Amino acid sequence: MTEQGDRAGGATPDARVGVVSGPVTGGHGWAFGSSPVEHLDARGYVLEEYLIEGEADSYELAPGSEVTTDSAWDTVSGKPAPYKTRMMVVRPRDPSKFNGIVLLNWQNVTAGVDLGAPTDEEMFRQGYVWVGATVQQVAMTGVTVTMPGYDLPPVKGLPAWDPARYGTLSHPGDAYCFDMYAQIGRAISGRRAGGPDPMHGLVPSKIIAMGGSQSAACLAGYLGVAHAHDRLFDGFLLEVHWGNSMWPHHSKTVVLPGGDIVGTYQVRDDLGVPIFVVNSETEAWSVFPVRQPDTDTYRFWEVAGGTHGGNRPVDALAEIMARDGVETLGMLDSAGRNTIDWSCVQSAALRAMTAWVTEGTPPPTFPLIELVEGPLLDSVVRDANGNAKGGVRIPEMEAPIAAQWGVNSTPDMLAKLSGERHPFSEEQLRALYPSRDAYLSQYDAAAERLVQAGGLLPEDLPAVRAHGRELADALPHDT
Repeated sequence: MTEQGDRAGGATPDARVGVVSGPVTGGHGWAFGSSPVEHLDARGYVLEEYLIEGEADSYELAPGSEVTTDSAWDTVSGKPAPYKTRMMVVRPRDPSKFNGIVLLNWQNVTAGVDLGAPTDEEMFRQGYVWVGATVQQVAMTGVTVTMPGYDLPPVKGLPAWDPARYGTLSHPGDAYCFDMYAQIGRAISGRRAGGPDPMHGLVPSKIIAMGGSQSAACLAGYLGVAHAHDRLFDGFLLEVHWGNSMWPHHSKTVVLPGGDIVGTYQVRDDLGVPIFVVNSETEAWSVFPVRQPDTDTYRFWEVAGGTHGGNRPVDALAEIMARDGVETLGMLDSAGRNTIDWSCVQSAALRAMTAWVTEGTPPPTFPLIELVEGPLLDSVVRDANGNAKGGVRIPEMEAPIAAQWGVNSTPDMLAKLSGERHPFSEEQLRALYPSRDAYLSQYDAAAERLVQAGGLLPEDLPAVRAHGRELADALPHDT
């Protein structure tokens, strides 16, 4: 088969590859952080977990260069070190359903454990393969102390959580995470030093690197540090990105008292590979200092009223965490949390990203959320109803029944990500929507506009319209 790096512009000829083993069984009987089996069965998917081991490279700044805010960094390979990690492969049970696209997810370790599972219905209905790549050290060491601004309980790393399954895993440190991620990418595209094929003969035509929140910052770091060397991935899909490019020991993240994150780096977009950042209102304040314009290789969406977790993905994560014995985090419990579900925009973004890497058609553009310089809760420009102006606008923001904010004033950062909801009074609702039909007319028109603009898929329109009818039924209408 054609190696992915060759398609993307010339991988390093001596790029390292790992040895794959598995599928992994035993221990507790399931992969940590994995989607429930019944969830995958119902969608015609199967999950297998594999281990991969070898030597990974680190990266250093080239002599005479420096870390700049545009993330266009000149780097050279450093000293290699041994590693052994895991990957989860979620694929269609019927090989003929595979659409040729692999989504390589950088697993998130913000909560001190290794998390990431496919939740996007677009992925299942279109036949993608999803691969969860465990590449950061915290996934194996866990967290034993609370970090400033984060109310984290002590949690176990993978080897302690299931010694029988993960006891042989080892990590040399996050300086090696970029090459560990690339080696998993090579393994699923057919390049490995030995062992079984984790793709079971499926040959990817494109591999999209993807990750959310802290993982998005790591992928932004990968673009600045490693992509020029690897030329392995066909596109990068970054979700709920804070505006930082993480590179251990070289880059910085600015965290204000109370845990608020300030963006410090733009995403490197001069390497000819499509980069799509899809954000909620939560991150708008952080990204504001490093916003960059849309280009031929860069697109940026912000969803007005949306929160960092998006509700449906957060609820799915809570189910997985409960099964795996991880204490529920504040962001899942926050009282009065924002109720906007913007997963329909994420589905539209995934399809747009796929069209970009397969057909060369870039995603549509949308206005940005309107912001001004100021404190976190005061920086978003709001309309008369208290909702953000600008951004990608889902129907629930165009026909609002509450003010939905992307953040709140809670001191804990994880709880802050749940946002806030301020319901309108009955008097406000009657003035805005004198009848059920008046509400639905406004809501349905907004849904149709979003479909036409490319922020909502036609397949998702019936579910969005049905949600509008649920909202309408709860309003204080006389007719």
